[in-house]
Amino acid sequence: MIFLTALLITLHAVVPTMAEPVQYCRFGHAQNEADFCMGVTMQHNHTTSAYDLYLSMSVTRSSSRGWTAIGTGHSMAGSLMFIIYGDPYSTPRHNPIVSIRTVKGHFQPTLVTRTDVGGADLRVLQTSWMAQGDTFQGNLNNPGVESRVRVAKVAAVCYACARWPGSPISPSSGSQPWIWAWNNQQEMQAYTFDAQLDMHAHHAGNGGWGVFYVDMARSRSDGFQLPSFPPLRSGVERLGTSDSPIGLAGLVGSLKSQPAVVVVHAFSLGIAFLFVFPVGVVAMRSGLAKAFRYHWVLQVVASALAGVGIVSGLVMSRGRAFVAAHQWLGVAVGVGLGLQSLLGWRHHVVFLRIRRRTWLSHGHIWLGRLIFCGGWANLVSGMLLSGHGRAAAVLVAMISVEGVGFVLWRLATLGRWMRSGQAPNADSTALTGAAETYFAVGDESDGDESGDGEGLMQKGHDGEKVLGLGRKSMAVDRVE
Repeated sequence: MIFLTALLITLHAVVPTMAEPVQYCRFGHAQNEADFCMGVTMQHNHTTSAYDLYLSMSVTRSSSRGWTAIGTGHSMAGSLMFIIYGDPYSTPRHNPIVSIRTVKGHFQPTLVTRTDVGGADLRVLQTSWMAQGDTFQGNLNNPGVESRVRVAKVAAVCYACARWPGSPISPSSGSQPWIWAWNNQQEMQAYTFDAQLDMHAHHAGNGGWGVFYVDMARSRSDGFQLPSFPPLRSGVERLGTSDSPIGLAGLVGSLKSQPAVVVVHAFSLGIAFLFVFPVGVVAMRSGLAKAFRYHWVLQVVASALAGVGIVSGLVMSRGRAFVAAHQWLGVAVGVGLGLQSLLGWRHHVVFLRIRRRTWLSHGHIWLGRLIFCGGWANLVSGMLLSGHGRAAAVLVAMISVEGVGFVLWRLATLGRWMRSGQAPNADSTALTGAAETYFAVGDESDGDESGDGEGLMQKGHDGEKVLGLGRKSMAVDRVE
C-alpha cells in the first residue's frame, strides 16, 4: 500500500498535466442577442519550446448581416482579434470569413501582417457553415420563408502565441482577459477578408460587447500527446471562464492592465459617492459641536474627487460625441454638483440672517438627494458599460444597503425629535449649547468701537473661541 501511494505521487510529479479545455459561451440567439462559443487549449510545443494556442469557435446566426468577434486583452488596442462574418444562405454556399485583425487604438481594425505577429504564427484550419436543428419562420433577409439556423464552425491555431507583441497572452495566467463584440445590422457589400466593419453597439453586455476572463493555466498541457482542438460542449456557458476577474490575482491584474485614466475615473467617483458624500451628510445631522465644519470639509473633498472623476471621463471620451446615457448622466451630475455648492452657500448665508429655512434650503436638500441617486446610478451604469456585470451587481447591493441605512437612520432621527417635542424643521428651536459652537456669530455688543464687530473673537457657549462675523444674532445651521 505504501509502495502504491509512493508510485502515484511520483507519477503525478513526473507525468505532465493533461489540458482541460476551457469554454465561454453566450446563448442569445433566441432573444436576438449575441450567440457564440469559444474554447481554448494551450499546448506545449517541445520543438519550439513555446506554447501554441488552439481555438475552437462557433457563431449562431439566422442572417447574413453583421459580424461577431473575440480577441485577447481588455480592449481593442493590441488585441489579437478573430472576426467572423459571411452569408450562410449564399448560392453556391461560401464558407464563413475568419478575418484576423489588430489595431493600436479604438479605430477600425486592420488585417494582421507578418510584421504585426512578432514571433507568433497564425493559421485558420477549419471554417464552415453547419445547419442547426432549430427551424424558424423567416429571417432578416427573406421574411416569411422557413429556414434553418446556421452555425459557423471555426478552428484556428496560434503557434508560439505568447510571443504576440500586443496584449499579453500568458499560458500560466489564471485570469486572462478576452473581449467579444458583435454587430447584427451591417449589410456588407462584399465578403472579403478586409471588409470595412461598422461599429458594434456602444453599450456593453448583450447589446454590443463585453469582457470575459479565461483560466489559461487550466487549459495548458505540457505532455507529448498530439495537440487537438478543444471540443465545444453543448449547453455549457462557463468552463474555466468568468465574466469577472478570476481570483484575487485576477482582480489585481485587471486593475493593473487598465489605463491610468480609467482607474482614476472609477476610483475617484466610487470613493466620492459611496463613502465621502454619505459621511458628509451623516456629519451634518450628527449633532456634534463641529458638525457644520465636518460637513462642508467632507463635501468639498467629495466634490473635488467627483470633479477629478468627471474630468478623467471627459479625457476618456477624447472629444468624441457622447453616445451613452452614462456620459450624459455624468455631465448632469457634474453640473448639479456646481449648482448644489452655490445653493448650499446661499442657504447658509440666508439662514444665519433669518434663522429659518427658505426655498434655497429645500432646493439644496432635494438637489443633493437627486445627485446622490444620479451618482449611484452612474456608478452601476459605468460598470455595466465596461463589461463588469458582476461588479455592477455588487455595487447595487452596496448602494441598497446604504439607501436602507439612510432611511432607517432618518426615521430614528424623526422619532427622537417627536419624543423630545421638537419639530424636525424647527431649526431655530433645535439649537443646543453643544451644537451652536461649530459656527457662531457675534452680536452687536461684541463689536469693536467702530460698531461693525467684524473679525472679532468671542466665547461660544462651551467657552471655545469662535469667529465673530458681524452684527448678527447667534445662529447655527442644522438643516442639511
